[in-house]
Amino acid sequence: MIAEAIESGTDIRLGTVLTKELLNAKCIEISTDGVKVMQKGKELFITSETVVCALGTAPDAEAIEGIKLLVGDIPFRSIGDCDRIGKLGDAVRAGYMAAMEVL
Repeated sequence: MIAEAIESGTDIRLGTVLTKELLNAKCIEISTDGVKVMQKGKELFITSETVVCALGTAPDAEAIEGIKLLVGDIPFRSIGDCDRIGKLGDAVRAGYMAAMEVL
């Protein structure tokens, strides 16, 4: 059931309380009390016990092709943002599925 929810794009966070999500913010400092960020020209401090940074990147098809040439016949699989822009859960699942192919 959980696997089906993840496949359908459901964001599952077990044992986690998400208190604040910031987009387009620059992290200035992470301390034991929280995180200081710059967003839209304003400096903010968010008190937190845990800070999770989600940093997205764009796929680089040229780099992927270069790696495929380097590895030759060794099985290779690009996952996460290396493959396509997506959610963290999708990248974790892709990594799991790639590992299962090796086993």
